[in-house]
Amino acid sequence: MFSIEPISGRINPNSELIVTIMFKPEGPMQYSGQAYCNITCNEDRLPLQIVGLGLGPRAAFTNLANNKKELGDVYIDDKVHFYLDLENKGEIESR
Repeated sequence: MFSIEPISGRINPNSELIVTIMFKPEGPMQYSGQAYCNITCNEDRLPLQIVGLGLGPRAAFTNLANNKKELGDVYIDDKVHFYLDLENKGEIESR
């Protein structure tokens, strides 16, 4: 779920290093992890708590008013046919 680049490096005095943390969730749930930074000449590692929230697909019906479809009077033996358009508004594939 989480990847860190670069995974190791050296930071000279009075300088900085840009570290990129990427999050690729596998499903709609909360993920957490912990990364550590080892520092030369120091026993203690610096912890970094990483938390991410995976969102599911964001699909919505495009031809419904207020998420409702009025069917009128429907009887037991009736067959009612209508089409609904489902649009994916997110970056995750909808099935």
